[in-house]
Amino acid sequence: FYSTTDNTWITDTTLDTDYWYRNLRQPVLFQPAIEHLSSNGYTTYIETSPHPTLTPSIQETNPDTTTIHTLRNEQDDTAAFRTALGHAHTHGHPITWHTLIPPATTIPLPTYPFQHTRYWLNDKTVTGAQDAVQLGLVPTPHPFVPATTTLAETGATILTGHISPAQHGWLADHAVNGTPLLPGTALVDMALHAGDHTNHPTLDELIIHTPITLTHSTTIQLTINPPDDANTHSRTLTIHTRTTPDQPWTQHATGTLTQHQHTPDTSQTTWPPTDAEPIDLTGAYERLATTGLEYGPAFQGLQALWRRDSRLFADVRLPDTDHTDGYGIHPALLDAALHAATATQNHADTRLPFAWTGVALHATGATKLRVELDIDDDGAIRLLARDTAGQPVVSIDSLVTRPVGADELRAGGVGAHQLYDLAWVARELDARAVTEKFERYV
Repeated sequence: FYSTTDNTWITDTTLDTDYWYRNLRQPVLFQPAIEHLSSNGYTTYIETSPHPTLTPSIQETNPDTTTIHTLRNEQDDTAAFRTALGHAHTHGHPITWHTLIPPATTIPLPTYPFQHTRYWLNDKTVTGAQDAVQLGLVPTPHPFVPATTTLAETGATILTGHISPAQHGWLADHAVNGTPLLPGTALVDMALHAGDHTNHPTLDELIIHTPITLTHSTTIQLTINPPDDANTHSRTLTIHTRTTPDQPWTQHATGTLTQHQHTPDTSQTTWPPTDAEPIDLTGAYERLATTGLEYGPAFQGLQALWRRDSRLFADVRLPDTDHTDGYGIHPALLDAALHAATATQNHADTRLPFAWTGVALHATGATKLRVELDIDDDGAIRLLARDTAGQPVVSIDSLVTRPVGADELRAGGVGAHQLYDLAWVARELDARAVTEKFERYV
């Protein structure tokens, strides 16, 4: 028995007339009593009264406690009492339900094991080939641009698709200053896919003018123009997006595809190079986040890094949760290959890929890469990535980065079509009505 008169534990033998006299005359030490009990591990308080008046005071004294009142002086006190029992039960207190509820018969579980079959749409679920054919399109295996067609008049090839943060959840792990962005490596992979589809497999050049933000579901369109008479071995490429059918298209990138075949260096080298110095990657992604480059688990593929003069060597891998189906080179894997350069450069500003030159894909389906990067005095990156057997996978003659600011991210879609916007709406007021209302308040 804890007394709010004496603020201590007592026994019922002390509850004499003197105690109750003091109980009437002295202040009730309710708050100190609750604080003492809470500090000694008591977390649940039950007010056994038809008029719950102390429960709010207990919660005000210690909001972390569980407070329960048993009755409310209602016609059906049984329902109120069962509600109190349920409250105690859901907060971890054992209740002897069999004294209140009659025993029930049990129903046996199925004798066969559960099948664990999911019926939710997953990241790999895209509009089926049959749907594309019914719409007059040709299906492609790429997850971002699963349909294509050729324009009758101009001969231009169009690849189209839908990129959704819900459908492609792993893309949320690539953000700049809190804004999810489609990585430039995704544009490169789509461009290489377009080149393979049009028999122009090498990406001679790709210039990214405006980043693609992923704050909304986005329709993407790649247009590959037919060769002109002056140069029959190359085709120009543009990439556009829009988020709603009534919105004008935004151009994000322009480029050139060519039939020229790149011949990569196939010489075998010792891995890791014996004369390269290892670089400690502890906290590397945390440091990148301070510069605005925020990489989640799907993009944290940089495993090991070495340096020899201006050349970097890196081990990268694709997280096991991602799939390479449909991609020529998975964007997260190629992006991780570039982290070797990003993690070793000291830039105060946030920089993103801008100009890609001479990009060629030599193999598909890779999940691990051994990457060699050369960085010249101007910061341009030359890359060659091999698989673990030493065979070339992807090569880049030159990649130039440039700083990106918050204004450019907004131009790419952030804030332009938000679900909620603040706006000042002028409202004409009836002066007489306002005066009457004010007078009533006064």
